[in-house]
Amino acid sequence: MHDKDEFRDKIIEVSRTIFSEYGYKKTTIDDIAFALNKGKSSLYYYFPGKEDIFKAVMDKEVSLLFSEVAAALAKCNNPKDKLKTYIEVRVLRFNETAKLYSILKNDFQGRIPAFDEVRYHYEKIEREKLIAILDEGVSLKQFDIPDTALSALSILCILKGMEISQFWENDSSSPSQRIEYLLHVIFYGIIGR
Repeated sequence: MHDKDEFRDKIIEVSRTIFSEYGYKKTTIDDIAFALNKGKSSLYYYFPGKEDIFKAVMDKEVSLLFSEVAAALAKCNNPKDKLKTYIEVRVLRFNETAKLYSILKNDFQGRIPAFDEVRYHYEKIEREKLIAILDEGVSLKQFDIPDTALSALSILCILKGMEISQFWENDSSSPSQRIEYLLHVIFYGIIGR
């Protein structure tokens, strides 16, 4: 890794800590530069502004999630295990990064375009991953799903709802409880047979 890349990564790492502590609105470029013992111009060389730094922080967080998901899925042999693993890794990873995401709770009234941009990009990738898992399950006759794209969207909406309840409503259930109940509903439904 080049020195330029290392310093860019350092900016992202330090910024993540500062955003987590103070929130997006209260964090300034001066705060980040001070924490790095650098002038603001050093940061502007890499990022045009605070929003771009925030976008890089969010991008790194989501990239780490997808790396963890890919590594976990590589160990799975069937679609049911893949779906279960996907949900487990995603929920547990979100639980670990909830402090960073809680800045959205504090800054929610002022939309953050950089966050929306990263979110839209990765939601598309996430939907495609879920569709691939569901398609594989249908082709192997493990899943009986008439529309895998709509099912993937539904699962993604449920996961996002779980995230929202976790930091908006101070959900007291453990991540493993949330995972267990979600998987039960996905695999067995709610209607008695």
